[in-house]
Amino acid sequence: MSTRTVHDPFLGKDVEISSNLLDRLRGKYASGPTMKDGEPEFGWRQMPQIPIQMEAADEIQRLRRVMVLAAEIIDRNLMHQREKVADASSLLKQALAKQEG
Repeated sequence: MSTRTVHDPFLGKDVEISSNLLDRLRGKYASGPTMKDGEPEFGWRQMPQIPIQMEAADEIQRLRRVMVLAAEIIDRNLMHQREKVADASSLLKQALAKQEG
């Protein structure tokens, strides 16, 4: 859960609260500071939202999934490219060793 620090005037200290954009767009708000288990002290409140907010939250969530998948594909491709470079380097070293030997 994403949190942020705010000053609680009742407790007289800084506390962590939920700051998840998707929850807020969907009208879901944490009540109270975030406890050690990650849940808000006084639970969650559901507020009415307009349809464009739900659409925006769904689109942000979809794009986040696409970005994670794209990053995984890029990582796999980079790993494959590193293996190709290592193989080419090994072949080059072998060829140089034969020329010198």
